Amino acid sequence: MHFYPIWEAASVDEWLYNGGPYELIIAVAYLAPVAAATAVFLINPIGQGSFSDGMPLGISGTLNFMIVF
Repeated sequence: MHFYPIWEAASVDEWLYNGGPYELIIAVAYLAPVAAATAVFLINPIGQGSFSDGMPLGISGTLNFMIVF
């Protein structure tokens, strides 16, 4: 599989015929875990008021986070 941007196709019809929209779905699928990790490790602590209240790294911190919240 390779990246097939719309500007590389001769026409939009060619891009659609060769599965262009599926590449967008795959890109979203690969970006979803990145977005989730960003939300858990960056956005949530900012909303909590401090980074120490966010999701910790490591098994002991994770278990503590699950028990506290």
